[in-house]
Amino acid sequence: MLVLECSYDNSTKNENHLIPSEAGRIARKCNAKKLVITHFYPLERDARLEETKKVFPETVMAEDLMEIAI
Repeated sequence: MLVLECSYDNSTKNENHLIPSEAGRIARKCNAKKLVITHFYPLERDARLEETKKVFPETVMAEDLMEIAI
């Protein structure tokens, strides 16, 4: 499992934060079985999940107090 921040959507490239397509590519390159994206700015959250899943389908969004069995 890989946990990555994903602050913005694909239309907002920022050198200090990942966008969904980058997070998905990193997860694929690492051969991760699951990607958990976190650290969202108050923008359209669902768009980030959809955009990331286009690159890496096994993606979920982190939530406060979330537990993941490994």
